[in-house]
Amino acid sequence: MKEVKKGDARLRQLFRQAPGFIAILRGPDHIFEFCNDAYVRLVGPRPLTGRSVREVFPELEGQGFFEWLDGVYRSGSAHVGQEVPLRLLSGATHVVEERYVDFVYQAITDSNGQATGVFVEGYDVTARVGANRALRESETRWRTLVEGIPQLVWRADVNGAWTWSSPQWNDYTGQSQQESCGEGWLAAIHPEDRAKIVRSGEATTAADGAVALEYRIRRAADGAWLWHHSRSVPVRNAAGEIVEWLGTSTDIHELKGLQDRQALLVGELQHRTRNLISVIRAIAQQTLTSAESLQDFNVAFGARLSALGKVQSLLSMPDGEAITIDALLRLELDSVGAVMTPDRVEMRGPAVALERSIVQMLALAFHELATNARKHGALSTSTGHLTLSWRIVSGDSGLWLTLDWVESGLDQTEPKHSSSGFGRFLLEKALPHLGAETRFELAADGARYSISLPLHLTAAARSQTAD
Repeated sequence: MKEVKKGDARLRQLFRQAPGFIAILRGPDHIFEFCNDAYVRLVGPRPLTGRSVREVFPELEGQGFFEWLDGVYRSGSAHVGQEVPLRLLSGATHVVEERYVDFVYQAITDSNGQATGVFVEGYDVTARVGANRALRESETRWRTLVEGIPQLVWRADVNGAWTWSSPQWNDYTGQSQQESCGEGWLAAIHPEDRAKIVRSGEATTAADGAVALEYRIRRAADGAWLWHHSRSVPVRNAAGEIVEWLGTSTDIHELKGLQDRQALLVGELQHRTRNLISVIRAIAQQTLTSAESLQDFNVAFGARLSALGKVQSLLSMPDGEAITIDALLRLELDSVGAVMTPDRVEMRGPAVALERSIVQMLALAFHELATNARKHGALSTSTGHLTLSWRIVSGDSGLWLTLDWVESGLDQTEPKHSSSGFGRFLLEKALPHLGAETRFELAADGARYSISLPLHLTAAARSQTAD
């Protein structure tokens, strides 16, 4: 008998020190007969032994625990609960605190199988539930972030085989989650770009850093192949070993187009700068040759540079904006103060957009003609008249723009138009070098210049001259 009591005491001591909470309840009212230290830590310091569960924990009413105990006592069957919320009144603050418990209610029966009490055993899993909840919330936030950003996101194993793709990838490529896994995603990559992706994967399986590539991805909506910048970073375990890759693909198609256009513009700028320097050098040489003095050179050279500067403002306009011949003529006539009235200056012709490569030289030629007309020709006297007419004609080699510059109303008993100088150089040497045909004629009351040059029309110019 003494050994039995000694064994019983040892068992109770083991129960008391057990990490999980333990309680022994007897009778249908569930009177506390025993509870261990873990149980006391869970419920707080309050009188337990000899009192019923309902008496000790009135705040449990409606939480289901009383009913589960009654059911176990009546049926003799166990009841198991996992991560069950338990709202207890704190003895220190008198505030209801929520805990979570895993527990078992097991009926205690006598030799006849009759229930005499309930054995309670379980663990406080509040920390675990909190951690799991935080993990789920973190995963939800991560998924919300991943699914909300415009980038296409994916995950791959250490060998580069995809294990997951974001909804953005699925929507963009038309692939399902299952179709993109493994190497299925390569079907959405341009065939010309697949080889470099495979080579990159083979070379970076054991790499330490991120991997960046540019390749084209097919957009399911219209079948277009658009450039993307793909960046993948290794995910490592505590030992520093790569366990997977996390990657994003960002649409850079528009940016790549802008970069290509920038390179084109830089090349065009360099080309124009070289041409401009050549033109300035030619202007300086021709002006110096014909100048009678340094003062004469300074005035003429300054005027020609000013004309050259004005045409640069036209050339700096976006390529989509056409430079028309009438705009070029008006610019140069305005620069010499021509009175633009029908009785003095008459302009007629279709709206023709010029190829930019000929604008600079043509503008200088018009400037020389306008300057000569102001000094010696139709714009130098009140009786003079300037007629400017142009038309597009079709020749054996294509379309030509023909311009007639006609000055009249002058007394030409003593011809004033120079037979040499920069203006004649432009008309007789420079423009023909571009493929133009020029002609100069003196009449009794003035002069006539004719310029015909091949015209490579832009689409915009073609629509303007279709009539």
